[in-house]
Parts: sequence; C-alpha cells; structure tokens
Amino acid sequence: MKRFQFRLQAALDLRRRREETLQGELAQSRVRERHEAERLERLHAAFDHAAHEAALARQGHFHPEETQAAVRYLESLEEMIATQKDLLRLVQDETRRKRAEVITATQERKALDNLREQHLRDYHRQELREEQNFLDEIATLRAARLEPGLA
Repeated sequence: MKRFQFRLQAALDLRRRREETLQGELAQSRVRERHEAERLERLHAAFDHAAHEAALARQGHFHPEETQAAVRYLESLEEMIATQKDLLRLVQDETRRKRAEVITATQERKALDNLREQHLRDYHRQELREEQNFLDEIATLRAARLEPGLA
C-alpha cells in the first residue's frame, strides 16, 4: 500500500505558518501595549509630582512667573496624558484584533489538523483491511493445498 499522503498538506503547512506569523505579531502588539501603558504611568507620575510641586509653590513665596510656568507644565502634561490614553486605546484595539486573528487562524489550522487525523485513521483502517484480506487469501490457498479434494 502507498505511503500516507494528505492531499491538503500544503494548505495545512500554510495555515501553520500563518498562525505562527500572527502569534508573533500578537506578541509584538502586546509588547507595544505594555510599553505604552508604562509611558502613561510615567506621565501620571510626572503630573502627580508637578501638581505636588505646584501646590507647594502656591503655599510658598514663588514668583508669579514660576507659578504660571508650573501651571503651563501641568496643562501640557494633561494634554500628553490624554494623547497617550488615545494611543494606548488604539494599541489595545490592535492587540484585540490580532488576538481575534490568531484565534481564527488557530481554528482554521485545527480544522485541517482534524481532517488530516481523520484521513490518517481511514488510511490505517484500509491498511488493516488489506492486510487482513491478504492473510485470509493466504489461509485459503494453504487450506486448498492441504486438502486437494476441496479445490
């Protein structure tokens, strides 16, 4: 009997490579998401520190220019935080899309894997059937040789 060969092996290989590629892209997206979240945390920490310094400046005897500069700095930090939040949301959306793509690719690959396994089981059943038929034929021929009146 011929060696087992899955007719859709090329498609299965292609789906495996696509799944691996998408998993790599998902990993990169997760790294970027973590990086952007850390950047947002640093901006929040800078804002908290600047707000604390501004509060101390109001209590102390600072010049109005320094107080105005502190207020402008806080406003710019607020804008940067808002921009960073938007960017983080975009990156999170991209991560969700990549995760969905990986799930779809995995399901598609598993469907072909299952089909391959079914074909392999069918192949083994056919192989056993042919072997059993061969053995039955040998037994029949042997019995016919041993009992010449039956043949």
